[in-house]
Amino acid sequence: MLKILSGKLAEHVGKPEAYVMTAFEPGVAMTFAGSFDPVCY
Repeated sequence: MLKILSGKLAEHVGKPEAYVMTAFEPGVAMTFAGSFDPVCY
């Protein structure tokens, strides 16, 4: 779900997905630049 959201949000705002971070709930899976690699916010 987060991966899909990341791509759609990037498309919606006209920015590269590399600038998009998504999080559904604190302490749960996050994406940054379309990747699930470790990230902090």
